[in-house]
Amino acid sequence: MMTLRDALMDEIERKSDEVDKLMSELLAEMEAVPPGQREGPAWGPDGSYTKRFLTLVRRRSEISARLLAASGAIDRLDESQPS
Repeated sequence: MMTLRDALMDEIERKSDEVDKLMSELLAEMEAVPPGQREGPAWGPDGSYTKRFLTLVRRRSEISARLLAASGAIDRLDESQPS
């Protein structure tokens, strides 16, 4: 029987894997650009590579924060249940 904790962990792991996959794809795409061509607008602070990278970093951070919050809430519920 799947517990709430197991379901939560599965969902968070799925989202984390998705972000990891997207990050790997982005990094591979960026590495494929010859070094001499890595100075265009896509590479600047408002460039597409930069924006995609920062979006993925934020998503990864949000996933971690949700994991911590949900895990703490489940732990409190577990502690309040009689053994």
